[in-house]
Amino acid sequence: MNTSFPKELADVRRALVVVAHPDDETLFFGGLLTTALRGKADVLCVTDGNWLGAGAERKTHLQRACELLGVTNLETWSYRDSLTDHLPVDELTERFTALGQTGTYDAFFTHCPHGEYGHPNHMDVSFSLHAALKTIAPVYCHADRLYPDFSIKMDKDAYQLRMRILWEIYFEELKDSWRQLPFLVSEGYLALGWQDVEGIYRLCSNKVIPSLVSGSAYHALLPFLIAQWASPDGLRRGRRSPRRQTP
Repeated sequence: MNTSFPKELADVRRALVVVAHPDDETLFFGGLLTTALRGKADVLCVTDGNWLGAGAERKTHLQRACELLGVTNLETWSYRDSLTDHLPVDELTERFTALGQTGTYDAFFTHCPHGEYGHPNHMDVSFSLHAALKTIAPVYCHADRLYPDFSIKMDKDAYQLRMRILWEIYFEELKDSWRQLPFLVSEGYLALGWQDVEGIYRLCSNKVIPSLVSGSAYHALLPFLIAQWASPDGLRRGRRSPRRQTP
């Protein structure tokens, strides 16, 4: 596995990391923001983070975290944060398309289509961004349980900075689930084909089992996702873990 930043992104002028909630930028992209893209990436948070009524406080947390991560340009939208309901993907796709057409960014990073631990807002953001930018700009998703195209390995200082942010800023909302979250030294990312993105999103949101092409990045993970999202009894077991206090 390539543990250096890929050559095709070496000349990126500006990248955008698109997340669903405050703390996602640190949990899934903290290493990327503090190493390979430090000073070259902006962050967009799509929801209001108000699942349990702490939206204003979480927005402040996000601002503090981004400052420490070296992010100087943070944008927040105000879609309703929900652990049970999906976001308006058609509207998001339109907004992401307009954003991509500005030419401001050479590359985009976001959640994986299965939403990491199964969060519907993560799925929606990933699906919408991929749909919007299919022919506009490269999109790299967090390689949760997937084999990455490349990985970013943090040095000791970067890793300790990420852990400091998670402890000093986000611990209250992570205190019930931090043991299950990926506090890894390396973060992996990959570019998915549209068939993978659409198929996995439909599976996780509508229980439609996809027919993936040979060599799909989801080949190994697909049986697990089918068992989780399209089991005969209809149980969405993935919602059980890990559940953060505020998504």
